[in-house]
Amino acid sequence: MELFVFMTRAWRLLGALLLAVSAAAQQPVATTTADPQQRMSETVSVGYVMIPFTALDPKGRAIVDLRANEVALQVDGRPVTSDMFERSQNAPVSFTILLDGSGSMALA
Repeated sequence: MELFVFMTRAWRLLGALLLAVSAAAQQPVATTTADPQQRMSETVSVGYVMIPFTALDPKGRAIVDLRANEVALQVDGRPVTSDMFERSQNAPVSFTILLDGSGSMALA
């Protein structure tokens, strides 16, 4: 249940972040043609970034009893501190079924 709650929160936060960035990107920007070398820049502040992950043992089985002190997060090879760590075992799973009805798949 914990993994499901974590994954649900992670997807909600990711969705909200994408919606906020998308909305900010659609704001009208005042431009002038006087300086062709003019550059635009934008700063975005993010409070939390959820990073869902699955840890596997050498045989490919999920490791379900990790603790926060057993996980290290790095960005570009540099350690990053994390102040929240939640485990969950009910992560949502998505499946896709693809049917190919083209002529190349016809039975002979």
